Formats: sequence, C-alpha cells, structure tokens
Amino acid sequence: AGAALGFGIGRPGGAGAPPTEAAPLFPAPPADDARGGTGMRYSVLGLGDTDYPDFCQFGKDLDAELERHGAQRFHPLGECDVDFDEPFARWLDGVVEALSQIGEPAAVS
Repeated sequence: AGAALGFGIGRPGGAGAPPTEAAPLFPAPPADDARGGTGMRYSVLGLGDTDYPDFCQFGKDLDAELERHGAQRFHPLGECDVDFDEPFARWLDGVVEALSQIGEPAAVS
C-alpha cells in the first residue's frame, strides 16, 4: 500500500488557536505505523489575516505537529491572507507539481 496523503487547510479559531471543529483532534498525533512514522505525506495551507499577530498560526502549528509525529511534508506550508486568490493558486499549483514528482495522481477540478 502507498503512503497516505493529507491536505490541511486551516483557518484560526481566534488568537491563532485551532478552529472549534478541530480542537478535539489537535494536537493529537496521527497513528504511527510499524516503521515508526505515520507513512503520511502532507501539505498544509494556512488561512489568516496579517492584521493579527498570529497570522496563519493554526496552519503553522498543524504543519509542525504533523512533521513532529513523523509525517513527511511533500510541499511547503502555504499562507494566505484575506486576499487569497493568488497565494492559494500558487500553493495549489505547487501541490499538483509535487504530486506529479512523487508519482501520485493529481486530479484537480
């Protein structure tokens, strides 16, 4: 079986904290496999507002937590301000390119 792929798009719940919906899951680690890592490859897109000091903090925290628990980042953390069209498109293009390099299908519609 191949590695699991994970994509996180995180918006803060306030002061950089996880959104309410994610609080029960964070910072619980993903389940480790027999090789001592998660076997998961991931990329995270953080959403935020540069008017606040904790810009994209939940996305940054999620990215760091996944890495800490052995998941392998296949594309760098993306960060989007309130005007997100261009940074999101760059992040998504990078994700698609990275997936093509690691041999995973990259169907995006």
